[in-house]
Amino acid sequence: MPGLVRVDNGVVTNEPHNRPDPIWDAAWQWVIQEHENRLDTVSRSELARWLQADPRHRSAYEEACEIWLACALLPPVPSDPDNR
Repeated sequence: MPGLVRVDNGVVTNEPHNRPDPIWDAAWQWVIQEHENRLDTVSRSELARWLQADPRHRSAYEEACEIWLACALLPPVPSDPDNR
């Protein structure tokens, strides 16, 4: 994506992030489940253990939460492209 800026190990670049990141992927899945109200008591305990297991987990989770909340501020895209 042109114009995309990311920080990777302290280096700012506009190159897309192409490496798999299992911690980010897990954090994003937890955020989706949480915001779609799919976490029961057992799942909430699993999330708490996952967050405590590694500081990178909490960091990725907090970033994913920020992105989720920021996306809620975006205006909806019209389903009819001629209706823009």
